[in-house]
Amino acid sequence: MHLIAVVFVILFHTMQPAFSAVPQEAFHKAQSYFDSGNYPQSFKLVKAVLGADPKYAEAHNLLGKVYHVGGRLGMAVTEYKSAFTLNPKLTEAQFNLGVAMYDQGDFKEAEKLFRAVVLKQPKSSIYQYNLAVTVERIGNKTDAFQGYEKAAKLDPNNFAAHYSLGRMYQQRSEPAKAIEEYKTALSINPKYVSAINNLGVAYATMGKYPESVEQFQKALQMAPSHPEARRNLGYAQAHTSLGITYYTQKQFDKAFAEYSQALEIDPDYPDAHYNMGLLYHEQGNYQKAVAHYQRAAKLDPYNAKAHNNLGAAYVKLNDIASAKKEYEKALEISPNFEEAKKNLEGLSVKHE
Repeated sequence: MHLIAVVFVILFHTMQPAFSAVPQEAFHKAQSYFDSGNYPQSFKLVKAVLGADPKYAEAHNLLGKVYHVGGRLGMAVTEYKSAFTLNPKLTEAQFNLGVAMYDQGDFKEAEKLFRAVVLKQPKSSIYQYNLAVTVERIGNKTDAFQGYEKAAKLDPNNFAAHYSLGRMYQQRSEPAKAIEEYKTALSINPKYVSAINNLGVAYATMGKYPESVEQFQKALQMAPSHPEARRNLGYAQAHTSLGITYYTQKQFDKAFAEYSQALEIDPDYPDAHYNMGLLYHEQGNYQKAVAHYQRAAKLDPYNAKAHNNLGAAYVKLNDIASAKKEYEKALEISPNFEEAKKNLEGLSVKHE
């Protein structure tokens, strides 16, 4: 199962700054513009507010959010820090700083900030959720699971928390519980494409292929026409998942069609390349299998299975040196990968 990266949600509270009427009125207008998506006008107004009152903490926080949505993370961080320095009780600025640090890849600092805001507001589902996302990203799955549970209990309508619990149940090989969580997420947000897709994956894991296909097709029916949106919303994954289901049922033509659709949507989707490689491998077209395995391994360098299967395809092409290199690479990534160990040992026995 390909995991979808969970998107962070920045909470925006209506603040009550104790400043003069003119900056306060302008600030609220700037906040309204931001909430409506008019970021240029929000930027213009909040800059004017700060020109009149440079110590307006909530305005620094809002300016940070404008920079954040515009992808200017460094400037966002500066503004969030200014806001929190000016008003240490402004928990939202501390939280937003955590989101920015996560987006910059500084997960340890993000975890520190999220733990601080959770201590201040332990009943915030969103704060608990973002802390769980971060510790999962660091690799602490036990704390992540508990965090998602807390987030879901604090707010039963937090569909992202239920979705994440579903993912973790799938990782634990508990597809029935995963299905329950995905269904809960979809009862809250019926258009959550990632949950629909992963529900299909869970059904397939249990051998419920008709239900699996139904979910993948439902996800694909929701596809917007814009190709970038199709990539971002997971439609390449849905096509790939449907293809895997067809492949498992040995409906290879249908599997090929789905993998092709996935690669049309996102030519750089590693799972689609990997599974297309499996399909060509199954059909004895080892040259094409190699091409797709290579692409998958390049796009996802830590995919040990891609390197292992690439080695197996090289053996079929009698390129023993390349096969040995790929098996060794697979074991470098995953030292306990038994199939790669056996393949490498068998290669040594046959060609020593």
